[in-house]
Amino acid sequence: MQIHVRHATRLAAPAITALATVAILLLYAASAFAFSEDSRIVFQSERDGNMEIYSVRADGTDLVRLTTHPAFDNAAVVSPDGEWIVFSSNRSGSFHLHRMRIDGTEISQLTDSRANDFYPSWSPDGERIAFQRDLSPNREIVVLDLGTGSETVITDNAVEDGMPDWSPDGEWIVFVHGDSGSQRLVIIRPDGSEMTEITPVAPEFTLARWSPDGTRILFAREVGARNMDIFVIDVESLEEQRLTDHRAVDESAVWSPSGDAIAFVSSRAGDDDIYLLDLSIEGATPIRLAPAGGWDSPNDWVEAADGS
Repeated sequence: MQIHVRHATRLAAPAITALATVAILLLYAASAFAFSEDSRIVFQSERDGNMEIYSVRADGTDLVRLTTHPAFDNAAVVSPDGEWIVFSSNRSGSFHLHRMRIDGTEISQLTDSRANDFYPSWSPDGERIAFQRDLSPNREIVVLDLGTGSETVITDNAVEDGMPDWSPDGEWIVFVHGDSGSQRLVIIRPDGSEMTEITPVAPEFTLARWSPDGTRILFAREVGARNMDIFVIDVESLEEQRLTDHRAVDESAVWSPSGDAIAFVSSRAGDDDIYLLDLSIEGATPIRLAPAGGWDSPNDWVEAADGS
């Protein structure tokens, strides 16, 4: 079993004072970020001593804890209609996919195999979920039909395949292909055909995400010993742009609903915290959400339909 979790050196977790909160909000105001403050970031965190799912407004306020369980809850993504969240959890023993309402209620288990299931991604119509299953001897990409409960393994390669993400038009799934030390990003049709390489080989890639308009793919790539940065690739030209350049580990990036900003986890301040980067401003500095003295990682960023 492989769980892709990075832990930076732990620092003492000071209490967040009212003055610190005000300072954080002033930073948001000064940055003129190109996203709605009513949008919410869904993330996993061990701030309370165990990995759980939370959501928070993009301005850093209104923190809501969505799961409370001694198991390891992670990799939460919101359904296209904004009503459900699917996530991975070992609350039933092995890691399986679970579904809950957007407010954390009505939790039910979706998969029940002997293997471990991670990194779910909704199809744009909300009827299927692509995910990583740790089969023997390799990880593969599986598609679950929510209507029938049937599962289809769409990859069958001699190397590892994982961390899928469905394109907004439903035509492609991007995923990480290759064993540790020799990986690349590839895209594939949801029926398992037309697998196409889109990046050169690198020691490690993590969590590729399609942009909301489907023209770009966001990902993290290893660029040196114990160093990862965030990149974006144009789907048509395959030209890459480096978005972060820091000696720390920057990874697990997700798009804002508008595609004008990203959230990612970084160890640049010692702990693993969530940072926001405005892509509409050239040379913008990432802004850190209020640190909580634990490992925080963004899973999804969605527009709140009712502003809640």
